Amino acid sequence: MSTLLQVLGRNETEWLDAVAVMYDDFHIKQLQTYRQLYSIADKVSGALNKDMVHNSVIAVCRKTDLFTPAILFGVVQSGHAFFNFDKYGVDGATAFFPRMNVSKILVQNDDTQVIERLIQKFGGEVTTNSLLSSLGLVLLKIQQRSEKKEGIPNIAYCITTSGSAGQPKLVQVPHRCIIPNITDIRSIYDMKSNDVVLLCSPLTFDPSIVEIFVTLTSGASLLIVPDHVKAQSKKLLSVIYRREFIYVIKATPSLIQRQPAAYVRDSILSSSSSLRILALGGEEFPPLSKIREWRAPGNRTRFINLYGITEVSCWSMCHYVEDQEFWNSDEEVPLGKPLSQSSYRVLNEEGLEVVEGAGRLYLGGQDRQCIIDGETMESGQNFRDSGDLVRIDGRGRITYVGRQDRQVKRNGCRLNLMEIEKVALADPAISECKAVMHEGRLIVFVVPQQKTHTIKDHLQLVIGRMLPRQYTPDNIIPIQEIPITKHGKCDFHALLSQYLNSQDKFNGHSSATVEDTVREEWMKLLGGCDLTKESNFLLSGGDSFSAVMLARSIEDQYKLTVSELVDIILHDTFSDIVNCMEKTEKSFKLKQSTDRGENLPMYQDMTDGDKKRKIESISKVWAACRCINSSVMRGNQYFCKTCMTNVCKPSLITDFKSNWTIDNKCNKIMGNTSKPNSTEQMHSDIESYTDTKSNPLKQRLSSAERDRTKVKLEQKWSFNTGKCVDASPLVVKASSGFHEVYIGSHSHHMYALVAETGELLWKTQLGDRIESSTCISLCGKYVVVGCYDGGVYTLTRDTGNIRWQYKTKSAVKSSPAVDPITGWLFIGSHDHHVHTLSIEDQRCHWRVEVGGGSVFSSPAVSTDPHYVSACSLSGHIAAIHPTSGCIIWMYNTEKPIFSSPVITAWSCVGCVDGNLYQLDHLGNLVWIFPTAAPVFSSPLVAPVSTASDMTSTLILVGSHDCCVYCLTPDGKQVWKHRSTDFVYATCFCFGDRSNDHNNLNEGGLKISSNTQNQMNKSRTLNTTADFNQFSYESMQCKYLYCVVTSKDGKITIIDTDTGQEVNSVKLPGEVFSSPVVVGGLLTVGCRDNNVYCFDIT
Repeated sequence: MSTLLQVLGRNETEWLDAVAVMYDDFHIKQLQTYRQLYSIADKVSGALNKDMVHNSVIAVCRKTDLFTPAILFGVVQSGHAFFNFDKYGVDGATAFFPRMNVSKILVQNDDTQVIERLIQKFGGEVTTNSLLSSLGLVLLKIQQRSEKKEGIPNIAYCITTSGSAGQPKLVQVPHRCIIPNITDIRSIYDMKSNDVVLLCSPLTFDPSIVEIFVTLTSGASLLIVPDHVKAQSKKLLSVIYRREFIYVIKATPSLIQRQPAAYVRDSILSSSSSLRILALGGEEFPPLSKIREWRAPGNRTRFINLYGITEVSCWSMCHYVEDQEFWNSDEEVPLGKPLSQSSYRVLNEEGLEVVEGAGRLYLGGQDRQCIIDGETMESGQNFRDSGDLVRIDGRGRITYVGRQDRQVKRNGCRLNLMEIEKVALADPAISECKAVMHEGRLIVFVVPQQKTHTIKDHLQLVIGRMLPRQYTPDNIIPIQEIPITKHGKCDFHALLSQYLNSQDKFNGHSSATVEDTVREEWMKLLGGCDLTKESNFLLSGGDSFSAVMLARSIEDQYKLTVSELVDIILHDTFSDIVNCMEKTEKSFKLKQSTDRGENLPMYQDMTDGDKKRKIESISKVWAACRCINSSVMRGNQYFCKTCMTNVCKPSLITDFKSNWTIDNKCNKIMGNTSKPNSTEQMHSDIESYTDTKSNPLKQRLSSAERDRTKVKLEQKWSFNTGKCVDASPLVVKASSGFHEVYIGSHSHHMYALVAETGELLWKTQLGDRIESSTCISLCGKYVVVGCYDGGVYTLTRDTGNIRWQYKTKSAVKSSPAVDPITGWLFIGSHDHHVHTLSIEDQRCHWRVEVGGGSVFSSPAVSTDPHYVSACSLSGHIAAIHPTSGCIIWMYNTEKPIFSSPVITAWSCVGCVDGNLYQLDHLGNLVWIFPTAAPVFSSPLVAPVSTASDMTSTLILVGSHDCCVYCLTPDGKQVWKHRSTDFVYATCFCFGDRSNDHNNLNEGGLKISSNTQNQMNKSRTLNTTADFNQFSYESMQCKYLYCVVTSKDGKITIIDTDTGQEVNSVKLPGEVFSSPVVVGGLLTVGCRDNNVYCFDIT
């Protein structure tokens, strides 16, 4: 029996150097040859064959890009079937896993919410390797299995139906079912090796499987564009036409109809178009009058009507539209003839076969038998109900009448909603039309060719003239475009929401239930997603900003303010949102309020049974100075070799090894890595300081003395790098007196800019895109940065010349950290290791694996005691001996860590489980602080003055719950600031309180001899009594302000005493870069390709 692997054409050696896949995001085009595709497929297959479960399925959750076909080929080559699902439908997709015996899941490694959800649901082990990392994947081996030891044999892939005609169904497609489809369509298209085929369908829609394999078994090229590009413009096809020569497109009619006829006529259906084939399927073929509007005179594109259902492995029937058919306006386009090994039956309501006349269409064939839901190979049916009504004429031609579920009764008369659409589309004034029946009312949505106030009356007359009286609409609603689902079909749920919205506006209120109201507002934002009571807003396609919009819309409907609503939307289910609003509606009177309920206590004050914890004061505080070659990085990381010589040499780790217990078996020094029995137990040791009444600090800061001059932000310059800037800037004080900015971008280039003017000093091209932030060497002559090509590049500061390139085995997104004692550099890689490099020797002194996970975050160096802290996506936090590379201790959070650790008195880091962890130097857990969402932001430690003139810290950290938290050293919340989107970046503090309040030029505290003496004294404070020598009331941040950037591009200046916004600006793109402030200048990167600099006054 043939399999997909056997039809892949790997023996066709003349294809090897031909282009197999093109990925074009309209910024840069990437190409992949067949040789490269096969090589990647071989490696994916090898990775999957380890611990193989016979007849099992590999589930794949990944964006569609250059590597997608190779990954699917690799799964097929490994002997597994594949099942594609997207991150917006995790709960629905995973419900089918036990039925198809899923053993492993390939997940995009930056979709942490999906990874976390899958681990919560299935458990299992997350693994990766250099290949999977380079493809942006992690592999999850799930623990749960179906009760069957083995799945159904000879399955090529699994897919689910959309559920548009009922509940979604699982369809398992054997090789023998899909291969005839591929070979037939390849022949029908007359595929040639120089063809370029556009992939229009998402991977969760079965035509995509046919498109991929038809193209790549023909030696042709597959063109892939990102999903957001497909959805963002009506001019999509004309944009693609101008950029690419496309020969074959298979699309839904709705996708083409969304484009204005003039754009279609001037692009893919112009007289000079390269398009040979336009195959339309998945919906009813458009009227020929509409096709005539699309085609320019002289266009030679061939049109094909494809028909089929998912339950019978995609396409079953096909019809070429001949040229003479275009000029017969009364002729309906038939469904065509069955493909090979396919057959059909048309039955009437009594179940008798129809030879001529109307009936219901059934599709099948002995070798087209797929397995539906709980069937077995033996119990499967030969014919499947398509749910479509058709008509057979005297010549045996089958034409489409409509969906059975679009046959409705109105006033006792049966009518077909598609008849209204056909009449409307035949009118030249109408571009698109859809009819919907809702609660006995017939609503017709139309997209007019031109805006006119008479379109409603005009269409009423046309329908009244062409159709019986029962077809007269109750309402005609002109709209800008017909919404479509991710599969390219009409989204009737979204259409209905538009009607309900228009009714609410007309009536001034809604009589709908709470569930109806929440559903309507949800659908407005997310469109035609599959909405159930268990749906989660984020996993359905929402984000933090749209969650805020949803909360406000619901609150506006009921004129209520519900402080916890955003959190419920972000983290709970649709049912929980409805329950919250129902309880609130019953409990409170309707009122109007502008207060959104921010800055509420996260948890109640704990008064009894508090266990005091050992708190150490900060051992040293680095700050901005005026020395030449002094540098500033994200999170107030200051480095200056000159100032370092004034500080006493820190004790080495060997000076207090006696405090650790040596594990002779693993040669590791282990700390106490056990977690508290529960979150409540840990939180019983922490008081909340968010309430003004119980927090003397906030009482004092609410007085008149809080009056400050408002900070002004004014853009000074921007510099276009040509691609996204996700890296954070390094700012260095140059001998010229100016500051130099060093930053990389997705353009593969490193840039050196003058901070004061934006002038380009130099740019250097590296091997791939750059997300790593730069650091300066101990000698000040070099800057060092990581790269996606696995390289760690050392560049000369003056010229940008590459002095040395060190290669790791996978992408480097981590930023290097310099050891001020040895001058060595520490950097993580997605090859799971931390590497220690010496620029002087140009060699790696050691590399060590951190818990078996990729090292995304940046290491941190502690000088007293002397060790390196590093974290990995396996959830491990490690302390590493800086010269030997031995693991001193390891702590496991059990969830991935993207946040970079910061070390002051102790080590502090965020985790995607939403918690901030504080560990002491022995690896013992000190406290956990919970946020309401994953923490990707790295914590910032800001110095604090106390009445007793000792030095302590405040901890500031952002979260994906859109908040910035300010905490005391023992994990008590001081304030919480809510931003407008995820806070991914690290905060930065500026404005030295010890100077004049208007002096915003310094981003740190000067190190004086008195300050240094106080810091040295503070190292001896190891008891609770010592820590309690100062109170929270006497604490005051050394910095006046904190700057924070949120994902939506907002830059916010926050008062460090109150957490209140002082000023803000909005960049035009998303921001993942962390800001740096020095010399009165704020520098930050943006995803609109620019580096921005603002004057702060």
